[in-house]
Amino acid sequence: MLAQDLETRVIALEFEYLEPKTMSELLSILDKYRDDAKLLAGGTDLVVGLKKGFVKCKYVVSLKHLKKELSYIISEKDKIRIGASTTLKEIEGSQLIKDKFQALYEAVKDIGSPMIRNIATIGGNICNASPAADGVVSLLAFDANLKVVNSSGERLIPIDKFFLGPGKTVLKPNEILTEIQIPLPPENAKSKFLSIKRTGISVSTACAAVHLQLKASTINYIRICLGAVAPTPIRAYKTEEYLTGKELSVKNVDEALKILEGEVSPITDVRGTAEYRRYATKGLVRKIIKMLGGV
Repeated sequence: MLAQDLETRVIALEFEYLEPKTMSELLSILDKYRDDAKLLAGGTDLVVGLKKGFVKCKYVVSLKHLKKELSYIISEKDKIRIGASTTLKEIEGSQLIKDKFQALYEAVKDIGSPMIRNIATIGGNICNASPAADGVVSLLAFDANLKVVNSSGERLIPIDKFFLGPGKTVLKPNEILTEIQIPLPPENAKSKFLSIKRTGISVSTACAAVHLQLKASTINYIRICLGAVAPTPIRAYKTEEYLTGKELSVKNVDEALKILEGEVSPITDVRGTAEYRRYATKGLVRKIIKMLGGV
């Protein structure tokens, strides 16, 4: 059967539903059940996977009683901290995010419909590990770090080291992502996110985020991050390296886009061909740099 023909009104899978009341109880459950357990926050990906049979588990572990521990946006001197269960709508509604992290604001606003954003969480967007995850692409542009926890302690993982492939991350079976930490951007830096989609609520065919700081007309700092053009969301390190320290000019951007073409490895699927994605990605990056820098 094709995926679209599968029954999606019911979950044709038996599992035990658990509602831990504390973080320590949650971590004990993960220690005990490991790969047999799946965490339920917003559920916009998990529930679909369970209904269509793409996801199998013996235990569904709800995070509904851990909102205080996992849902927040906190500003500190050198960074902001976002709880992993913070909804996309809450991030979209944060004036701090809109003022300091424009690309993140634009990315979460671009995900799904208002109904989806009301329940979908930023942690779910990350841990689903989709190559086309809009939120991840924007977080890459801000050098975000991910705090993951288990019963033995915690570790901080740079977001560009978190993904191994489609649907795969470095998370251990007994770990949970609890927090996203984003350093405050350089002074006078600007950022922007753009995507190409078949419809307003579709998964991106291609998406890009650029974080740019200019000194006079020289590129002092740049991050170029891309989605749906490789097995994971990526940073275009070679392109960034070429542009850093150079004058922001049409000629330099044109040369940089030649390098960018070699950093992507898109595939052909129902949303677009590899050739289209390669071409569209260069167009997105060119458009964003023009919007941020005026060339």
